[in-house]
Amino acid sequence: MNGQDEHGGDLPEEKGNHTYYPSLGCSHCPAAFRSKERYSTHQAERHPDKPVQESWESSEGHHVTYVPNFNRQTPHLYVLTDANSGIHLSNLAISHEGKLDAVQTHSKHRRQGHASELWNAANEHAAATPGVPTPQYSGLVTGLGDKWTKKTAARRNEEAPKRQGSVLSPRQMMGLLDLDRQ
Repeated sequence: MNGQDEHGGDLPEEKGNHTYYPSLGCSHCPAAFRSKERYSTHQAERHPDKPVQESWESSEGHHVTYVPNFNRQTPHLYVLTDANSGIHLSNLAISHEGKLDAVQTHSKHRRQGHASELWNAANEHAAATPGVPTPQYSGLVTGLGDKWTKKTAARRNEEAPKRQGSVLSPRQMMGLLDLDRQ
């Protein structure tokens, strides 16, 4: 280790003709680290009031990972994976205010309740963890998203927001992005 900067992060390391920069950045300050251990220690010491990345089993065979934000500009993220194979099944992105930014489920795993499982996990996590925003439905959705919102809200005895507009459908997005690659 080559020392620490004023935020407690690792300094760049010079080895021969190369400079190696720490790549694991803190989501709350400009500090960056080379190891997960140093990152975790920094979070506990410098940001004890902020949510941290954590994982838990949400149902039998499913694992949820919560990432508070990759950096200060990105949303909170919940990722659902198969506990046995580690295959990514679905993810849910929530803004810092709690607005639902996106729900994505791999095309091979749709209509199996994965998005709803993540929504429920996000609500339970927000209720139990200070600093984590409570998820709120969005009115700007795809056609499938509108159906999912209404169905999920009805199951939770909540009122779904009126649809404010439409975004590209998954089929339209496939022309722009290849989300099915693994």
